[in-house]
Formats: sequence, structure tokens, C-alpha cells
Amino acid sequence: MNDVVNILIVDADPIVAELLADYLERNGMHGTVAGRTEGTKDLFSRIGEYDALLIDPNAPGMNAPKDIEQVVRQLLPKPVILFAGRARREVIEHALEVGARGYIPKSSSLRTLLNAIRFVLAGETFVPASFLSSPSERMTEGGLNLSPKEIEVLRQIRLGRMNKEIAQSLGLSLVSVKMHVRAICGKLSAKNRTQAALLASQLLPD
Repeated sequence: MNDVVNILIVDADPIVAELLADYLERNGMHGTVAGRTEGTKDLFSRIGEYDALLIDPNAPGMNAPKDIEQVVRQLLPKPVILFAGRARREVIEHALEVGARGYIPKSSSLRTLLNAIRFVLAGETFVPASFLSSPSERMTEGGLNLSPKEIEVLRQIRLGRMNKEIAQSLGLSLVSVKMHVRAICGKLSAKNRTQAALLASQLLPD
């Protein structure tokens, strides 16, 4: 019986990819580096052999965010985890909105990376707290430090809609909605969604 987790690694730096694969091997997983023996597209076509995809949005031939979205949609329900050093915030946000299951900064420790992969394989979504609490690159209406997507979610919260209803209304995954609600509460210093709804009534124009 083979219960070893297989991870497909697509990274802009082949040395990083090889080191990561070796680290996974030493911790009970198997890492396959795209391009080691065949082309990336061929590996994608055989994704059924893998349990997850760890991908750098800056990998060669990857045109983010369009290609990232295509990869996420193509590989569902297999989890896609973004592993990035320098990536635009909107690329990460968009990937999570269309179904990516995690974002791991390359500045993370190897132990954090390993735990994040295990967290995702257990059915959860990993996003570092620093990403959720950091300011968006765009300032929106009323001087609120919320992204346009967060403003949309906040409007839905103000209407009293639950996460599932918001997901259906905005065409987002349930995980993405939960992530946005958490980020909104953090940025508005709201203790819960009820308090966020009250603040929305005061801060957002009708």
C-alpha cells in the first residue's frame, strides 16, 4: 500500500525546486519537479498522479494571473498552492478567489511550508496572517483600506447575507469569502461580522 503524498513542484528557480523536493522526501512526501524529465504541460495532463500542485506564479511560461486561473480550474479538485517570492497581491487574491487552496511566501521557514502543505491536504486553506492583515495596494471609497472585492463582500454582509449566499452572489468560492470576511474584520477592527455590518452601514455609501 502506497500512502506517500505526491507533490508536483513548478518553480522559477530550479535549484529551489530541487531543494524543496529533497526536503519533502526527507519528511515523508514525494516531490516531482516539473521539467526534470518532461514538459510542464505533460505533467499537468497527468495531475491525477499527484495529490497537490505547488506553483510559483513567476515560473517560466506562466502569465499570471490568467494562466494561474486556468491551472487552478483545470486541476480542481486537486489543491493548488501558490509558492511565491515576489508576486503581485492581486495575483494571489485572484488565485484564491478562483479556487487556489493556499499561498506560502518564499520567506517562510521550511517547517512552516511543510505544515502549510499538510494543512491544505487536510482540506483547509492556508494564507499567512501577515497577508490578511497587510494593506491592499489600492485605496477604495471613503478612504477605507479595503480592496474592491472586500468592498463587495462588505456590502453583502451589510445586507445580512451569510457566507454561502455571498459566494453564490459574487461567484466566489466559500473559502475565498471566509478569507475576505476575516480580512475585513481585521482591517475594520471588528470583533465579528455583525459589528462589521454595523460599521458598513456607517462607512459605505448607499
